[in-house]
Amino acid sequence: MGDARSFAYEELPALRPAPDGRVLVAGNLPYSASKPILARLFVARTAIDAAVLMLQREVAERITAPPGGREYGALSIFWQRWAEITPQTTGLTEEDFGNFYGRGEDGLAWHLGSLSSGGRTYRTYGAGGNGGQMVIVVPELDLVVAFTGGNYRQGGVWGRWGQQVIGDRIIPAIRKP
Repeated sequence: MGDARSFAYEELPALRPAPDGRVLVAGNLPYSASKPILARLFVARTAIDAAVLMLQREVAERITAPPGGREYGALSIFWQRWAEITPQTTGLTEEDFGNFYGRGEDGLAWHLGSLSSGGRTYRTYGAGGNGGQMVIVVPELDLVVAFTGGNYRQGGVWGRWGQQVIGDRIIPAIRKP
């Protein structure tokens, strides 16, 4: 589809499989690309129904900064005016950086698993690499989420992103009426 920093998000409505479908954007934005991606999303804001973004803390602090502070700037002004911003953390501590790898069945080079959200369980298919590069597909919701963050051998953190980010944050955001 192209580079997220220059992608034409305003063209997404034309790609909907159903004319009355919603345009949902979900992403884990790398620090160095956050500002240009956020700027492109802002330009295309009328074409996007909802966005759930994982940002580095410094970027989130800049977006939510109050007027008059050192961090307050263009990103703060634009995003606070356009979006309902709900900063949340994973709540992880240093002890959570163990070497946990998600459990599930394996088949056809995909990990078969599930996520829970809103009292429901969704079947998932995931594939990943070392260091937090992974893609998780939730077919029932026509949802695909890719992660490109984490550090090698810190599966204790990124091994739980599926539930913590998709199940606890993204699915509730896109399932709202």
